Amino acid sequence: MEKGLVEPDLVICLTPGNLDELSSRNGYGNERYENDDFQKRVLENYVRISKDVELDNNDENDSVGLWHFIQATDKTVEEVHKCIMVLVKSKLESIIGPEIHECTNKKD
Repeated sequence: MEKGLVEPDLVICLTPGNLDELSSRNGYGNERYENDDFQKRVLENYVRISKDVELDNNDENDSVGLWHFIQATDKTVEEVHKCIMVLVKSKLESIIGPEIHECTNKKD
């Protein structure tokens, strides 16, 4: 990471179960960078970056970690949302503490 710049607390990358599944997505290939070779290189670079960053992050108090890959193929939007929210809540609790749930309770 660059020195002096704001760093993310959490990075979530939604991935296919298999890169071949991308081509069956409605509208795949209509965009300039929507081709199998480019998408494979993008995913490989995200994985490489995540490993490099995690090696540099020696915070033993960080039980959640920074980078997370969520396999999103064959999941509903609600299922993906639930996976993301588990990570976000865990990260918030690791930073703020378990009382974070109080922020989501509505008071009438």
